[in-house]
Amino acid sequence: MNWTKKGIPFHINLLSIFVMVVGTLCGALTWFNYTANANSATTAAQVLLRQINQKIIERFQRAYDPIFSLTDIVTSIRPIKELPSLDRIHASQDYLRQILSHNPQVFAVYLGYDTGDFFYIVNLSQEADFRKTLKAPDDAYYGVMTIIGDDPDVPRKQWVFLDKSGFSLGVHPLEKTDFDPRSRPWYLNTQETQGSRASELYVYSSSKKPGVTISQRFQADDEVHGVFGVDMTVGHFASFLQQQKFSESSQLFFFNRKGELTAHPDPSKSMRVSMDEKTGNPTLVLGRVSDLHDPIINELFFRHQYGFWKNGMVFEVNGEKHIGQITQVPEKYAKDTMIAITVPLREFLGPIAETGMRSLIFAGISLALAIPVILIISVRIGRALRQLVAETGRIRNFHLTGPVEVDSAVSEIKMLTQSIGAMKSALNTFGQYVPKALVHQLIASGKGVGLGGDRRTLTLMFTDVSGFTSMSETMSAEALTHKISEYLKHLTIAIFENNGTIDKYIGDSIMAFWNAPARLDNHATHACRAALGCALASRELNEHWKATGQPVMFTRIGLHTGEAVVGNIGSTDRMDYTAMGATVNQASRIESLNTIYGTQILITDSVARAIGPEFVTCMVDKVLPKGVKVPVELHELLGLREGPEGLRVPDARYRELEIWAPVIPLYQSRRWSEVTEICQKLLEIVPNSPLANLYMRRCAQFEANPPPPEWDGTQVFLRK
Repeated sequence: MNWTKKGIPFHINLLSIFVMVVGTLCGALTWFNYTANANSATTAAQVLLRQINQKIIERFQRAYDPIFSLTDIVTSIRPIKELPSLDRIHASQDYLRQILSHNPQVFAVYLGYDTGDFFYIVNLSQEADFRKTLKAPDDAYYGVMTIIGDDPDVPRKQWVFLDKSGFSLGVHPLEKTDFDPRSRPWYLNTQETQGSRASELYVYSSSKKPGVTISQRFQADDEVHGVFGVDMTVGHFASFLQQQKFSESSQLFFFNRKGELTAHPDPSKSMRVSMDEKTGNPTLVLGRVSDLHDPIINELFFRHQYGFWKNGMVFEVNGEKHIGQITQVPEKYAKDTMIAITVPLREFLGPIAETGMRSLIFAGISLALAIPVILIISVRIGRALRQLVAETGRIRNFHLTGPVEVDSAVSEIKMLTQSIGAMKSALNTFGQYVPKALVHQLIASGKGVGLGGDRRTLTLMFTDVSGFTSMSETMSAEALTHKISEYLKHLTIAIFENNGTIDKYIGDSIMAFWNAPARLDNHATHACRAALGCALASRELNEHWKATGQPVMFTRIGLHTGEAVVGNIGSTDRMDYTAMGATVNQASRIESLNTIYGTQILITDSVARAIGPEFVTCMVDKVLPKGVKVPVELHELLGLREGPEGLRVPDARYRELEIWAPVIPLYQSRRWSEVTEICQKLLEIVPNSPLANLYMRRCAQFEANPPPPEWDGTQVFLRK
């Protein structure tokens, strides 16, 4: 097997490392029996304490790194940049609520604005005391607080309580408040640096619990900027510290340079009652190291404060030796926070002295017996890791449905599986707002995600719904949203099935294009097939809506092929992959001309020349739309000559086309009476034909007022 490129399998690596490490230890044990047990015990103690400290720091990383990534994502989305209001739901409320539900370590999330406005959502499901303090309903799952940054003497603070699904359970009356987010530590921290930042540990003003805030500043288009904050209480570290207590006499806690306890296995010792200097009322603040009244801890803290400390130091208290370790938590996760561990040295000396000789005898036997076990375990872990790699490959290809199922007894792999599952769920949620197909095409095409574009020949499509505005005025918001969503879903399927890229949804309209980001042969053909598919989907929906007594939605479509600039525009925080230029505007104008000619799908001559004889088209006019400098020929796209029944042109339609065929040449030759005669013949077959009636009116006008000599049959439109 060639391992040079693929690497060495995990089970071989683990087994090799195990054999090397254990073999080395067996040799070291011989030397260990002839050295001072005290020095060896001290070294072992130092290693153990460092491992515990490293494990605690890794716990910080697992708890905090996803939140740092989350703040980067959240500060880039548009809904958070909308100022809160007391009379409507904030645009980001549901999204922020989802963050709380998927991140149990997060206590609250909020938005503070430069205007003084504040929008705050807290998870009350595990905070019975806080829920009681707020006088919230017993079944309240979330609390939403809004503060409008106006006059502090005017009621401008309001609490709204939601159930688990986000439905309102009650609203508190407006209150006065002097709370200003701009004065809080988490807000001020973001003024000093860019990106996410963790605050010092402090007591939250709302719940009176100690915690850390991770915050990041964001900028909005309208110059109203603010800060996104995530509160993470340190209460969950108390139980974690209890689990790390490796002996009866060991002690483990967090503190800062002020001598305050920031976390302790006994949560009650992390807080104390103090008198507020401003109000004179009792309030909860962080406890102090000195409040523990422990001579061992006092000695450790004294040596650290006055520079007499080095890691792994052995010190003596009341005639007994202790070993201690103090480690700085990375400032990224907790500003000005140290981890302290102490343990009596006797707990290491006794057992090591007794078992030293026995370990030498049984080391070789243990190694031989352990190798098969390690091999089995490593193979299972390797299999689980390969499953996770395969799952990340599926995520890269945007297969975001289904659970992540990896069977492993290893807690880290279980946590990694859960994290990948949460990431998969979050990406699937974002996929409702970001066009996944477009991102997949960008990745497949090898295009970078930077700003910029290039010129390319595209076929562009614009769709619109006839009479949508008047219809929307007669429907409720819920019914209209459901109806337009169902409509856009079916048209989107038709576009994607024909390799189209949807640029944007504009209300009831769709802008799409072909030949970008991936190049596509015969892109005009794909676009025409998509247009016919959209028309068919619209007809089928209308038949269903008509049968159920609902208003129908007639779709108009315009296609044009030409050169445009396509690429990423915007800023590094928010980009949009789109097409720009006169070709785009011209395609939009073509779609609107359907109302003039009574047609459903209009294509320009540039599209008609690019498609094959499989399509049936009919020339309807030569026009100069508003904003266009060169006249174009308009053709109605009727369907396919052969193919599915819904897309195929009926036989009766060919007779109409045969009658219509000479109309445009005769019209451009100013033979008004002959055009009128043909149109009348067509009306006998197709009563009320919009095209026949249109040309009969034009011919009557030109017979009365002939066009100028230079007229070539072009119809000029002065309005959109």
